Amino acid sequence: EILRNSIRQIHEKNVSSVKTGRIRKQRSTAKYDMDTKREHSPETQRTSKKRSVWPASQRDIIAAREFIERSATSGEKILLVPDRDADGLTGGLQIYKTLLLLGASEDNISIHFVSKGSNIHVESEREVMQKHDPKFVIVVDQGSRMAPPIISPEIPTLIIDHHQSTMFPEKAQILSACMYEPVATSSLLCYVVCKELHPEAQSQIDWLAVIGALGDLGTSLKFEEPFPTELQETCKKYGKKKMSDAVALLNAPRRTPECNTLDAWNCLLTSSSPDFLVNKNEITPVLQECKERTKSELEKWSHVPPKFSKDRRIAVFTITSEYQIHPVIASRWTHLKDAELEMICVANDGYLPNRVHFACRIPRSKKDQGIDLIALLKEYAKVKEDLPERLGDNFARGHKEATGGNVSTEIWQEILECFDMEERKKKEKKIQKNTLLNYFSATK
Repeated sequence: EILRNSIRQIHEKNVSSVKTGRIRKQRSTAKYDMDTKREHSPETQRTSKKRSVWPASQRDIIAAREFIERSATSGEKILLVPDRDADGLTGGLQIYKTLLLLGASEDNISIHFVSKGSNIHVESEREVMQKHDPKFVIVVDQGSRMAPPIISPEIPTLIIDHHQSTMFPEKAQILSACMYEPVATSSLLCYVVCKELHPEAQSQIDWLAVIGALGDLGTSLKFEEPFPTELQETCKKYGKKKMSDAVALLNAPRRTPECNTLDAWNCLLTSSSPDFLVNKNEITPVLQECKERTKSELEKWSHVPPKFSKDRRIAVFTITSEYQIHPVIASRWTHLKDAELEMICVANDGYLPNRVHFACRIPRSKKDQGIDLIALLKEYAKVKEDLPERLGDNFARGHKEATGGNVSTEIWQEILECFDMEERKKKEKKIQKNTLLNYFSATK
């Protein structure tokens, strides 16, 4: 009888645990413990890289799941702060959909997009976020740096990111992929976290993860290990062409002078598939119009000739546009070849008044040579002793292979001096001496 009562008590406890989701957490934690032992055992170190830790620390992934579950079931207000590009938007929407599946109310979820040329660490952005009165904050793909709390120390904050950094905002819970090769996009991080939180999550968010990944890593990406291999089927189901079209549409509004990212978010939010987003959504024509305008502006500035540093390691293209097209032009010029060339840099002095926004990429011919653009920029900045201290927090942000930032116009001129740019030689006009008139004069 005692044994029977004990079994009954254990059964009732397990049923209660299923309702509250504790058993799922216990299983996740147990899996982490086993994975940790395997990952650090000598046997595992001799095996294929397929078993290595990816896309981030398993402890941090589990902690992120618990944060999302806790915020969804709290009944409190939640603020999502995704980046404005395809990776950030799709990552943010995966979190949004998962929160709803876990029981959060739509009325309790707010979205904030930073304004043109701004970032989440600016005081004006902090004030706007504070007005939402959130009790939980989830930041996706916004880059990482040492900074004060996103809003305040009292508000639990989760940061999901993949940009290169070893420093993060204070009082925040961090899930970062930047130390785990190959570096996953923020949308893939969100997918790995969210697909385990609800039986219906994976089927609702898989196509979003693919769009975000292709947006950052390009359409040549193959979903082979360590990437989630099930996303290969998602690609086949919708087609990479459709996914690529969706990326272009989602990125278009943020590149325009108006920078109305909300149109892209609403189009994504009200779409059930890439096909619906590209062809059937009533907001799609708005995105298409932004895409066409951006395309026209790109054509205007894509043929500006470069100036080289005297050591030929840097090629600088200067444009003047209110559109955020400098990263696109930098990517387009990566075909440029030169024996010493290591960095393509496109500087846009027209994006915001009195600022120069710049984007840097590695030439295709040097992709596998381990070039670190962030380190390269900082190396040149040291040419002037006091310059590194005056560059600010927006210099050389992002990834080793694709970095950028913005500085004042005066500081940019100093950076160019550090690059030691060559003066472009003016072509002398050749005067044709052997003219028709001279010829007949000579025959007289």
